[in-house]
Amino acid sequence: MPRKKDHTTEKVKRGRITVGLIHSYDDGRVLYLAERRLRDMVRAGEKTMGAALDKETAAWAIEDEILIKLRARGITTVGVEVRENGDRYLATLADFLDRAKTKGVTWSGRQHRALPVHLMERVPGTVKM
Repeated sequence: MPRKKDHTTEKVKRGRITVGLIHSYDDGRVLYLAERRLRDMVRAGEKTMGAALDKETAAWAIEDEILIKLRARGITTVGVEVRENGDRYLATLADFLDRAKTKGVTWSGRQHRALPVHLMERVPGTVKM
């Protein structure tokens, strides 16, 4: 039996590259998920991801330009979906825009806001075997 679709998605692109998806659910919830790989995690100078997680310097970054567009659209929940394992890291848009919690990062010539992982809620993905 086919599964009932309870939401619609809209691609957010930078040129031809899809950088994330806006999910609009039937119950009115709207959230933005940036698509990232594990290697894209900001490690703040640490050699390994594990060391950055131990020191609580590991962070996920989202472009300032996208955050401003999301605020204009009234979207309050943003996050990162990891391509390799499907994990989702969720936070509020206010947390990403709070300069006391985030730090500015220039990545690929664009300004980003990086929010530490320990301030985000992790929703584990499913592992296919």
